[in-house]
Amino acid sequence: MINAEEALRRVDGFYEFVHGNDGSLTQIHNNVLRTFINSPGHGLASGYYYVDIWEFTADASYDYQEVPWAWVEEEGFSAANPNSAERWSMETITSTEMEIKTYFYFLRTRSGETINTWVPFNPNAFSPRYTVTGLPEEIGGLGEEITLYGGFTFGDGQALTILPGTELNLHGDLIFQDGASLTIEEGVTINFMEEDVKIIVDGDLSIIGTLSDRITINGYSFGTNPGNEIIANRGATTRRADIYRVPVRLYRYYGSDKADIRNSKFVLNQGHGGTLVH
Repeated sequence: MINAEEALRRVDGFYEFVHGNDGSLTQIHNNVLRTFINSPGHGLASGYYYVDIWEFTADASYDYQEVPWAWVEEEGFSAANPNSAERWSMETITSTEMEIKTYFYFLRTRSGETINTWVPFNPNAFSPRYTVTGLPEEIGGLGEEITLYGGFTFGDGQALTILPGTELNLHGDLIFQDGASLTIEEGVTINFMEEDVKIIVDGDLSIIGTLSDRITINGYSFGTNPGNEIIANRGATTRRADIYRVPVRLYRYYGSDKADIRNSKFVLNQGHGGTLVH
């Protein structure tokens, strides 16, 4: 059963989608007797067939922060005997690698009648396409624009690094729970696209621009007080950032917390408040 809420979170979020059709096809049985309790397709009847069985295997390696989703878009059948002739695949998935298996049958004969037909389809003519979607630690890159329409929350032990030159458009809150971290690298532009959208960080926050590639953060353009904020509850490190119309609130609760701001510019229109260090 598909978790609709989780599916939407992956579509409207920082999840990476990787597609491929580079799996391998290996014959595992030759001219063996198998029973299909339902029609295997192509108008063929259920019953006994002599078949060749081919195993399709796709695997991929990655480095995600949680166990990803993975699936084959066009599945074969299972290797069971008797076989229900229902689409089937087996996924073995960890946070670093996945393997997907499914099976295809070449029907040779039935009751002495020559069939010579692939079911559910010929994998040589149409290689099954797989998809992996997971949460990376780094997003973006020079010239890349990313838009987040809904809010997104990073949990304990998770991290997000926005790579140099990325433009990030926020329509929803970006939240980092205790133990999560946000790093914004040089040349990044963040645009708050709606009122009351916030970045809230209960873990580590680093906003690190350079002399030639400063970081720019823009509040929502309309209204005198759009309600955008950056709230860092464990302090923050800020270098060479230009922040417009977005109050920054830094709270230090522990001796190790820091509010280290250097070479940065905060430009706030009337009614926006200011930058506060508590």
